[in-house]
Amino acid sequence: MQFAPGDPVRSLEDYSGADRPGHVTVRKNQLLTVVGFRDEFLVVQTADRSKEGLVPASYVTAVGGKSVILCSCIHVTKMSTGGNRGN
Repeated sequence: MQFAPGDPVRSLEDYSGADRPGHVTVRKNQLLTVVGFRDEFLVVQTADRSKEGLVPASYVTAVGGKSVILCSCIHVTKMSTGGNRGN
């Protein structure tokens, strides 16, 4: 499941980020807000906005079934270099 910034999520289990720089510690069923993404982690913020950090994406679920599938699209154009190179 993928999320968009601003999505409310709930932690599925405890996660201790204390020994990992940039990670945040959360408790099971804690409400969080997605702030961003980094690899296989979500950058989340606590409901009271007192903490922000990384949590594995697999440790959270959407609140109220809301989730958004994100799509990254790349548009590629063939550019001419001024000469015919057999293309």
